[in-house]
Amino acid sequence: MKRFLLSLVTFFVPIVIVSFLLEMAVRTVPNSYTYKDNYMESHNNVQTLVLGSSNMYAGINPSGLEHGFNLANSSQRLEYDWFLLSKYKNNFDSLKTIILGIDVMNLYAPDYESGTSDWNRAIFYHIYMNYPKHKWYSKYAWEISCNEMFQKKVDAFFSHLMNGQYEEPCDSLGMGTYYKSENSSDLDMTEEYSKYLLQIVDFNYGKKNLEYLNQIISFCENNNIELILITTPCWSTFRDQSLDSFAHLDKTITDLTNNRKSVHYYNYLADNRFIREDFYNVNHLSDIGSIKFTEILKEEVLK
Repeated sequence: MKRFLLSLVTFFVPIVIVSFLLEMAVRTVPNSYTYKDNYMESHNNVQTLVLGSSNMYAGINPSGLEHGFNLANSSQRLEYDWFLLSKYKNNFDSLKTIILGIDVMNLYAPDYESGTSDWNRAIFYHIYMNYPKHKWYSKYAWEISCNEMFQKKVDAFFSHLMNGQYEEPCDSLGMGTYYKSENSSDLDMTEEYSKYLLQIVDFNYGKKNLEYLNQIISFCENNNIELILITTPCWSTFRDQSLDSFAHLDKTITDLTNNRKSVHYYNYLADNRFIREDFYNVNHLSDIGSIKFTEILKEEVLK
């Protein structure tokens, strides 16, 4: 028995050591979470702050805003928008305006822990932004828990060792750099992609997510910050997949913001000024579209 246990330990200890070293290695791979956390901790001059999910991460160009910074991230839930506001509240000396993206994905989606395909996002907020929701020994505290994402980061780490380069996940003001127009998808051949995105939408989750939204609204009201809620443009093949969900969204947010002076809602979902070249895919603007959309916001909303 002792020999067996010794053999077992001899077998597993090297695996644990190698796994731990790889874990530490992939944490050095540049990511938007670490960059944005460092930026917000070291800057107190942000006047226009962008929050929300990938629609805002791709769609708002902060270089066109007054001392702007994009704190949005892919699949970022309203729970995490509220967490980030709470975390950096002492650095908001100059903050005047928050632009928060509202769509059917973040208003009617479950939290990460409910078994959705986005569950690994909780890992990033725990490790790189110190969200104290999970214990250090949970799967949400280790990159290696998500095998597919972990393997990509291991590949990126060793590729960096070979050629000395990393692909930057966001620009200096936090905007996503992935959504290039030259890499855009066929907007008329994306029915399955649309169904995949919308399959997690459930009105039952709206109540909990609205609680986070109301906390954000109260924060802005108490700190004399103007809150702009935005639904970004989407391509028709995506909108048509779930017209009821988008109508429900519009009514919910319109009712919520009525008669509130410090919060306003603008729905650009079906804005016909956006053409094919403005989109990266059916629900994200491209780098071209983001410049156009930011200019529209400056002229029609922020003024």
